[in-house]
Amino acid sequence: MENIEELYRLFLISKGVCTDSRKLEEGQLFFALRGENFDGNDFAEIALKNGAMA
Repeated sequence: MENIEELYRLFLISKGVCTDSRKLEEGQLFFALRGENFDGNDFAEIALKNGAMA
């Protein structure tokens, strides 16, 4: 993502936001969060294949 303006533009046309690639619906934005037990970046490619906008 280049900048916050681009992210906001995508947010406005998206169908929502998701942090769990297993629950992602096509057209949503995927936010890869890092926690103690997981790193969402590991699931970013899967999220894109499942229809995430970004």
